Amino acid sequence: MDKDFLYYGSGTEPSLQFFPQDGFLNGCFNDTVPSNIVIPGDSAWLRYDTDQNIQSDGWALTYSIDGNDCNPNMCLNGAVCNDLDRNFTCDCLPGFEGDLCETDVDECASDPCENGGTCVDGMNSYTCMCPDGYTGPTCGINVNECSSNPCQNSGICIDNVNGYTCSCPSGFTGVNCETGKLTHNSCIINLARESHFFTDDIKFAVIFQCT
Repeated sequence: MDKDFLYYGSGTEPSLQFFPQDGFLNGCFNDTVPSNIVIPGDSAWLRYDTDQNIQSDGWALTYSIDGNDCNPNMCLNGAVCNDLDRNFTCDCLPGFEGDLCETDVDECASDPCENGGTCVDGMNSYTCMCPDGYTGPTCGINVNECSSNPCQNSGICIDNVNGYTCSCPSGFTGVNCETGKLTHNSCIINLARESHFFTDDIKFAVIFQCT
């Protein structure tokens, strides 16, 4: 049976040794076109043998070279390049997107900050700059200004946004109930006469008796 042989391998010099099963194709190439073959490496050789008693038209060899599409690495921002058949893909680090991982994902796009906080975009993260009176990752926590117990004299602290109010007991006033207040009913004023034994001076003293 007439056969044609196509030998192939990697390197620059054809091998004259026995060709392994996966290193040659045989058959009548007038009837059958060889399928695609892949030769690894950066160089390749081909050897074609045919039955010398058969004369027929020649044949054409079409080839393509698939180099390392990740050299140089076109992926950006620390992405991992995956070499494919005459193509490549990029595995992006968290926080980046795009064919080349060229786009920084805007984590502030969802408006995560509450209560008027200002969002600052970072790398795969964001930071909320909170207004006075709020704290927490998203400014969702009202700062408790009563935690330091600012109210004096048994005053009751009422927490507000960025502030507090002291409810003072009777007899005290001020922002922190720090000031005692006097009324005409709170003290009995007695006028006492004070005499000095060895002089003729007479002085008066005012005595407060607070109830």
